[in-house]
Amino acid sequence: MNAEPLVVGQDNVPGLAIGGRVQATEALNVRSSASTAGTVSGTQAKGVLGTITGGPTIANGYVWWNINYD
Repeated sequence: MNAEPLVVGQDNVPGLAIGGRVQATEALNVRSSASTAGTVSGTQAKGVLGTITGGPTIANGYVWWNINYD
């Protein structure tokens, strides 16, 4: 079965918004900027909770969000 690709723009990211709560589904690198070239400034473990505080920014084929982790 071939699914249609989800087209995501800065104004139409489904289910995510500033102020929304999120949970990491795997271990994550936290970066200094919205880029794969951004310095890894820390990590977050699978299952950690956080609140979206900014974004989205689309760069390097990814949609990046600022998240304040609990």
